[in-house]
Amino acid sequence: MQVEDPLSRQADHEMEIDLDNMNQVLLKPEFFAINALEATHESPINDEIILKKVKAALLLDEVTKDYKSLLKSGPREFEKSLQQKKAYKMILRQRNRQPGNDPTKRRIEKTKEELLRKTGTCITRNDIWINNGKRIIPPKINDFLWKLCHDRHKIGPWFLKIKGWENRAHCKCGKLETMNYIIMECPLNQGPTIWNYMKSEWKQTFPKTQWLQLTIELIRGLGSIQLRKSSRWMNEAYIERVTEAIWLIWTIRNNRIFNKREISTEQATKMIERTLQVKIETEWIYITNIKDTSHKDKETLEKKWGKNDQKKINK
Repeated sequence: MQVEDPLSRQADHEMEIDLDNMNQVLLKPEFFAINALEATHESPINDEIILKKVKAALLLDEVTKDYKSLLKSGPREFEKSLQQKKAYKMILRQRNRQPGNDPTKRRIEKTKEELLRKTGTCITRNDIWINNGKRIIPPKINDFLWKLCHDRHKIGPWFLKIKGWENRAHCKCGKLETMNYIIMECPLNQGPTIWNYMKSEWKQTFPKTQWLQLTIELIRGLGSIQLRKSSRWMNEAYIERVTEAIWLIWTIRNNRIFNKREISTEQATKMIERTLQVKIETEWIYITNIKDTSHKDKETLEKKWGKNDQKKINK
């Protein structure tokens, strides 16, 4: 009975032959698009139409065509086609999905909308990821932003999912410890104190440019913030101040949680002053020690941090 089975494309069951398909599941999903009918029901499609559809599926098999063309292209190209990344994308495409985490996409879309609303900047998702990797953003902040975009920080909502650890989800002041609350609002982390200091310091350095009030959506797209499209150094000055403030607040929070170290408002003010001073000194050392440094670099540093800070360094 050497008749080819139209479903499995192999010779039908017969003992003592090499191509027997017994105990093998080789059926294609295209042949089962029609739902199974109960015994008392009649099929609305006759056998002739079904056979035509089966024949069309066999003739228009894109997988088989691609496979044959890849074999002809040579072993190297064939090996490239079997990469796991490409296979993963193909599977998701068949399921009408795109690679990536859907909640992450929603967060990035909110960030794009917030950037457009607050700064007038229209960017793509890829721009957000690329800009967060700028040189002015330290690797530790880059990692922080990546986790923020993917919601990977183990804070409040994360603990609510673990039985017996629900009490860790809330701050000592009683509020749910979301990242927005940790960075922007919590008085125990001295966030309001630090942001008020940054706002007043910015006003002294840039009296004609208003401080951009941050939201958690803007922080996710920190590298893409543009206060003035024609002033790169001003945009960098804002981003650098925000990165220093974020990391200081996050450090204060972690020291309070894990090391039981509480700090006062006065201590927080001194800490942010010292943090900015170290930042300025580091940039000044870099500029004065590298070769071929132009006078414009020193002028830019003075513009970014103000003349008063520059005088402190010269002393």
